[in-house]
Amino acid sequence: MLKKALFPALLVLTIVLAPVLAMSVSPTRSLLLGLAPEEAVLTLADQLDKNRIETEAKVTELQAVVEAQNQSISGYELKIAEQEGRLSEQEKMLNTQGATVASQAQTQQSLSTKVATQAKCQQLYSENIYCGNKTYKTKSAFDDYIDDLKDREDEDDNDYVDVDYDEMIDKAKEKFKKCQEIVQICGY
Repeated sequence: MLKKALFPALLVLTIVLAPVLAMSVSPTRSLLLGLAPEEAVLTLADQLDKNRIETEAKVTELQAVVEAQNQSISGYELKIAEQEGRLSEQEKMLNTQGATVASQAQTQQSLSTKVATQAKCQQLYSENIYCGNKTYKTKSAFDDYIDDLKDREDEDDNDYVDVDYDEMIDKAKEKFKKCQEIVQICGY
């Protein structure tokens, strides 16, 4: 039975004596009991002050870096705004030049068409010389010419010269028709 009582007694004794022994041996005994020497407190305070000063220096340094970066960003923003302005101006210039080129192309196309039309008209008028006569250019002038031919037919009583006025009128109508087609194409 002694064995049974000895074990719990040793256990209690170990539990009670272990912290006491640990405190007497441990260098933190004074700190745990709140009896830290002045030198340790002063060292700790000096360390805290040193850390605070270093932290403040680092914060100041970082603030300077941030300020420098903000100034750089502002400079970049100004450069970007200038570039956007230049791009806008260049875009306007390109649009203006594009419109000018398109206008010149249209003018050139128009001139090309006019030159081709004039060349064609010159060819048509050279092939149909009679179309240059004002008689074949307007309906009223042509009608006057036909009336004149009919009047000649009525007045002609020359038996020696046989003139077929109906055939002349038919040929004149064919020429007038052809000339009117040319006038439609050429405009003159």
